Order: sequence, then C-alpha cells, then structure tokens
Amino acid sequence: MKPLRFVLLSLLAFGALGAPKPVAAQVGLEITPFAGGTFFLNSPPQRFRIGRTNGTDLEVGGAKFDDGPTLGVLLGLRLEDRYAIEGMFSWVSTGLQASSGFSNSVDANSYMYSLNFVFHLPMDGAVRPFFGLGVGGETYDYQVSTWYNHTEWMGNIAAGLTIPVTSLAALRLEVRDCLTWFESRVASVDNVTQNDLMLSAGVTFSISGNR
Repeated sequence: MKPLRFVLLSLLAFGALGAPKPVAAQVGLEITPFAGGTFFLNSPPQRFRIGRTNGTDLEVGGAKFDDGPTLGVLLGLRLEDRYAIEGMFSWVSTGLQASSGFSNSVDANSYMYSLNFVFHLPMDGAVRPFFGLGVGGETYDYQVSTWYNHTEWMGNIAAGLTIPVTSLAALRLEVRDCLTWFESRVASVDNVTQNDLMLSAGVTFSISGNR
C-alpha cells in the first residue's frame, strides 16, 4: 500500500503546478476505454481447490498467476465537478503455474468488475488528480474444459490523473490496487488477500454535459 500512497501524494503535488482551472463539469455520462497491464504482487493460498466437472476437486499447491495485458472500460456518472460514480469491467490475460496439482502452466483469464466512488481533487490547473474506492468481484476463468471458474470478492483503491484533450475528451492515467479475498477451500489452509496492481491509460469521452 505504501507505493500507492506515494503515487497519490505525487499526484497532489503535480496537480498544483498546472495552469488555469478548467470550466466546471456539468452532470453527465462518461465512458473510458482503457488498456494497460496487471501485476499479481502475491501468490494465492499455499494450497487451494478448483472444482471440476467430474465432481472431484483439484488441489493445487505453490501456485502463482502470471502478469498480463489488460483491457477494460469504465462507465461513469459525473456529479458536479468533483464526484463520479463509475462501473468498471476489465479483462486480464494471465496464466496459472503451480508446483503440484498439474504439470506445465494453464492459460487463464481474470475478469474484474466493481462499482466505484471517485473524487476529483478541487485543484487549479488543467491536470486533475483523482482517487477512488470500489467494491466488486474477480472471476478466474481457467482455459481447461473440465475446470470450473470461481469468483471472489474484491475491493479496490485507485489514483490517477485526467488531462483534457478537447472539451469532450480527456486522457486518463490510473493506478488501481485490487484486493481480492481468495478462499483456499482447504480446511487446514488460510485464505489470503490476492493483491493485483493494475496500471492503465485510457481516454474519457463525455457523452452528455461539458467537462
């Protein structure tokens, strides 16, 4: 969490160096397609179970998800100039490696989705820092026909910058720390909080209202 706090403090300092304050935004819809990468900063539980179609769970040990490219979209309702409510959906192309349970590695997709509250800092300058909090879920989709997907609860913390390009579009740079409650489903093994760091760049389009 310390790197994210450092980023947020840096954004505050950088935003204070901008030029004149932009025109206040009206209430309106915004859509932000984005791309980037997701880094799985820690491992799942030491051992966990994956459901299978034959009715017998697979117990996996010493597992780790691969870092991977990310695509996603944010759909938001901007309230006044400072506040927004956003829905997020993202796809991460990843893989699962393990020391026991199966051989080689398994391709997988991670789908993250959440509802977020975003606060745009009231600072002078064209560059506008923001931060947000959200709650949702993460689905692990293994590319093995006999394995079941599983979904876990997820919370996230975000910080970033928006840089206006036109009156209806802005560049958005963001770092998002996604904290997923990963259940082991093994009686003797503790659950863990999976920490996934998402770095992304996108373009925010205002569908209605002016920025």
